[in-house]
Amino acid sequence: MNNPEKTFMNNLENIKQKMSAEKYLEVISLLKPHLQGNEYDLEALHIRAQANFKLEKFAESLADFDYLLNLLPKNADIYADRGLVRHFLRDAQGALADFDMAQEIEPENPFRYACRAFIWAAVGNFENAVKDYEKAIELDPDDAVAHNNLGLLQEKLGRNDIAQKHFKVADKLSGVVYSSQNNDLATQKVEISTKNNTQTSENNITQNNQQKTSEKNIKNSYWSIFKQVFTEKDKFKEFLYFIMGKKM
Repeated sequence: MNNPEKTFMNNLENIKQKMSAEKYLEVISLLKPHLQGNEYDLEALHIRAQANFKLEKFAESLADFDYLLNLLPKNADIYADRGLVRHFLRDAQGALADFDMAQEIEPENPFRYACRAFIWAAVGNFENAVKDYEKAIELDPDDAVAHNNLGLLQEKLGRNDIAQKHFKVADKLSGVVYSSQNNDLATQKVEISTKNNTQTSENNITQNNQQKTSEKNIKNSYWSIFKQVFTEKDKFKEFLYFIMGKKM
């Protein structure tokens, strides 16, 4: 006799793979029959909430996060996730309240300070955004994105010297270098080290260079998104989606 719970557990990995492959409608479809008979399956509910978020079904996503928080009132991740949903529903105060709760539960989480800073910046409270970025950097000095975005905020506030310091740290941490002629992204320095140069073939060097170049292009592509977070609304939205994806 088939065990429904065991069957679902076997399908759970498949569902997670579909989430990673951005097949969100399929995820919702697979979860529907299971949740009809297992409304307290918190993991399945959380996955559906995230899938609805990705599909921009924010009301449905919010309903799932509300339900989850009724059952798990001390879960910082769910508060943070719901905060993002509330932001897209133009509920800035609700979004900030959720991030406040997440920080109260886990006060040493630098990532959430950076997330809340985005919300503060979106509502025009740059001073609070600066404070949150500074706290994020205090807890995680190697966060290149936080350094970069703090620099952008300081620049908005006319503190150019402070801004440049954060830009330099951000660029160093990200592995991006700039041309001495201008501020355009220049070719990242690639160093090839081998234990024995006489045993390294020319083909291997070429292959290694190609791989490094590919990695550089990917890194610079993401960096260009981060650089535009506060100047283009669509890029800001893209970055928030990146946040949610990063956690899954």
